[in-house]
Amino acid sequence: MTSDDVAALGFAAHLSVTPIAEQGLVASGERGVDAYAGEIFARVGEIIDGTQAREAVLAAFGESERAEAEEALTTLIGAGIVVEAAAGGVHRDGGWWSSLGVAPGLARERLAAATVEVRALGGTDATAVADLLQTSGVRVGSEGATLTVVLVDDYLTDELAEINEQALECDRPWLLARPGRAIILVGPVFESDRGPCWECLAQRLRLNQRHCLNRVWPAVRPRSPEPTLPVAASGIGSELIATELVRWLAEGASNLAGTTVLSLDSRGWRAERHRVVWRPQCPACGVGGPPEKVVATPIELGAEAGSTSFVTPDLRAADPHATLRRYEHHVSSITGAVATLERRNGPDVMHTYLSGGPVARVHGTAAGWERWAGQYSAGKGTSDIAARAGALCEALERY
Repeated sequence: MTSDDVAALGFAAHLSVTPIAEQGLVASGERGVDAYAGEIFARVGEIIDGTQAREAVLAAFGESERAEAEEALTTLIGAGIVVEAAAGGVHRDGGWWSSLGVAPGLARERLAAATVEVRALGGTDATAVADLLQTSGVRVGSEGATLTVVLVDDYLTDELAEINEQALECDRPWLLARPGRAIILVGPVFESDRGPCWECLAQRLRLNQRHCLNRVWPAVRPRSPEPTLPVAASGIGSELIATELVRWLAEGASNLAGTTVLSLDSRGWRAERHRVVWRPQCPACGVGGPPEKVVATPIELGAEAGSTSFVTPDLRAADPHATLRRYEHHVSSITGAVATLERRNGPDVMHTYLSGGPVARVHGTAAGWERWAGQYSAGKGTSDIAARAGALCEALERY
């Protein structure tokens, strides 16, 4: 017996559901309208009222109609239109949780069971985030905390190395966030038993965030800080951090916050997710030891009998679509091994991409600045997708 068999069923809080007699059922929401044709859907919809369990709903149909009614009910449950009814009725956040595919009652239970510690470094303020978490039903405090939120002005703040080391030793997850800059950053949630640690992220940040300075003079940092949020938007960072955190607590492993950095540029309101990858060679959480030595062997060319290997018109051994699906998460100006992957301007029939970076724009004589300006790769192909895949692979090889 499943939970749906004993729990009362109702309609998802984020949808407006209307049974239409003798015709079917219509569910409408902010993402569109779904119509389920057939009188049986209308009759099932008329019975569901948030107080009856699955068996009670089906008991309203005669033996000859039960199988059809059960199929219709199963369809509506599978589509997320019929869900387990929230105990005590729909709460303020019920529609939001429902739209994410999380039962509102379950979300409230998970938030109430969590204890979060909020720490602020480098002049940041933890008060706003802590207040928002408490308002959302999360207990805030250091005693018995199951997760720590660390607020910073810079993801490369020196104190983070010690925090990362302690978290790995204590096996406590922690979330890193930057609330006050023009580009707000949230995440990832670092977990010692899965995914990358802060040192894995820091290696990519040093590669990209400091641009070319670290390539030539690793100890140099920019003198000017990144722009801060204007006063009118000063609360947005805290609100975004609290929202991402309660989502992670309620959704668990299915939430992307655990493996990505969410960036929100307040100057154009563009949001992006940047994948953070585990680095086996990471000095903090890697496997340790030198890489295995591979003995060079001669290359032998030949075709296997009955081989069905994919060969593109560009003489590539792999489908470029498959290549991009496998490696494109490495493209990011924040966390990527490849900072840039952009199509070059030109005729539609000319498919070329630039990739790699970061690079400096050199003004004047280029002599002496080769290490700054020589980091781009390129790719071409008989199609846009082939050129994009080629440029990505060229940049990964250089990385």
